[in-house]
Amino acid sequence: MKCMKKKLKQLEENLLTGSISIWGVNDKDEVFSSGFNVDWQKMDGSLKCVSVGKDGFVMGVNAKDEVYCYLGHNKWERVPGALKQLSVGHKNLIWGVNSQNNIFSFHHKHGWKQESGSLVQISVGGDNDVWGVNDKEDVFHRKANVDHWQQVEGKLVHVSCGNDGSVWGVNHDGQIFQRVNDKWNGIQGAAVQVSCVTEKIVYCVNKDDTIFLYLGNNQWKQLPGKLKYISAR
Repeated sequence: MKCMKKKLKQLEENLLTGSISIWGVNDKDEVFSSGFNVDWQKMDGSLKCVSVGKDGFVMGVNAKDEVYCYLGHNKWERVPGALKQLSVGHKNLIWGVNSQNNIFSFHHKHGWKQESGSLVQISVGGDNDVWGVNDKEDVFHRKANVDHWQQVEGKLVHVSCGNDGSVWGVNHDGQIFQRVNDKWNGIQGAAVQVSCVTEKIVYCVNKDDTIFLYLGNNQWKQLPGKLKYISAR
């Protein structure tokens, strides 16, 4: 217990020089936001997926695959396009996939641009590093300023790329993995979705919608609330 408290304190100290934003949706598609201390605030709107960038820019999609951008002060604005899932690196770095598994990138000057490939889930880091998985659970990586995908060994159903390029993922059995030195290292615990902020700051939700924060060394701390999807930066 003392070890866990010490690690949590270290995480808090690491965040004193910056800030962290956490967003999520529950099984009723209700939207919530919080800071590191996890004091959830219910927001207006209804979303099945939400994503926050490292600059605090937030977008989400609802049950009809309609895309929304958060304007602040509990207000959302509809954005053209239709996606089933998206990922925000920052306000000028947004990727998403639609119901046909087509891939799109977004820029405020030219809107949505279809990219090569086919994915069911996608994640973009703050440095334009993009990861995704397809309908066969194959894993793909697209480096910044490169226009093609490279398949990576392993099978995942969800992948997350952090601000520092760190990559985490989960497979169909709920097993959790961290990408270290070009290999997948198993992490104790079980999840259906994971959100990587940096190498040392990772959140996940399990099949019961329970929320956890990673403390390192295969230890997780359960957090208050219930979410089916979480995004943190």
